[in-house]
Amino acid sequence: TAAVPAKAASLHISRETLYSEERALMSVAQIMQSTEPLRKWLSTLERSDGYINLVADQRLPYGIIKRIIQACQDSGFNNVNLAVKPLGGA
Repeated sequence: TAAVPAKAASLHISRETLYSEERALMSVAQIMQSTEPLRKWLSTLERSDGYINLVADQRLPYGIIKRIIQACQDSGFNNVNLAVKPLGGA
């Protein structure tokens, strides 16, 4: 029997806030200053497969998304799945 892959952790980024699956982690404005709160949260996760899902608002500047991706990769999550929530999307 094949092993069932572990469910990847998810991050959601609205225009104002970065959320983990269960709570707000930091504001988008804070991300431009430091990604340390994100890195601390990432350090608490199981990263055996190195996957993380990132769902971002389409209107976010790419520089913010890039900083989040870099923090994920620096924390051992080298497989970042990026999805963009389109304007007017549910």
